[in-house]
Amino acid sequence: QHPEYLISRSRDLKLSNRLRERLALVVAGHVARSYLRGAPAWSGEGLSGALRIPKANTQRILDLLVKEGFLLRSGDDPPRYLPARAPETIEVKTLLDGVRCFEEQQSGCRGTAPDFGIQEIESRIDGAIGEALGAMTLRDLADSLGEARAAVQDSDNGVPPDGLPKAEISSVGRGGNLEIQ
Repeated sequence: QHPEYLISRSRDLKLSNRLRERLALVVAGHVARSYLRGAPAWSGEGLSGALRIPKANTQRILDLLVKEGFLLRSGDDPPRYLPARAPETIEVKTLLDGVRCFEEQQSGCRGTAPDFGIQEIESRIDGAIGEALGAMTLRDLADSLGEARAAVQDSDNGVPPDGLPKAEISSVGRGGNLEIQ
């Protein structure tokens, strides 16, 4: 009944920071691609099934992207997800920053100034990410999703989301961490 749980015995997989970022990019990319192609909007359950990831993990990423202002949740039952703004106006760097810093302000961690050496390292990492991504937008990300991958069927309504590629989990590592391709 829940094939996404065949990957791991857990119903809520512990994602590493990198995999959380990757899942956020995959989810946002799928939502934007569907929107840009005029295909049916994704539901959390549909994305979870397509990505073969437990609903709890997919929903956590969708909630994060909604709270950070990148996606909108429809009033449908079940809710569907759309980009909050035109995908060409959402920079991937900004989206990644939102994912990387999510909940830091509520926890108080963001406000504490780290040691100068740590600040320097964080600044260099942030600069390298910005340089690598340049002005890449969510539209660019959506357009870059693998054309050759098979389209997946949205489990909520049986309508294939035209041209949406399926992300695949290549392995589950120690501690139940996913590797998403």
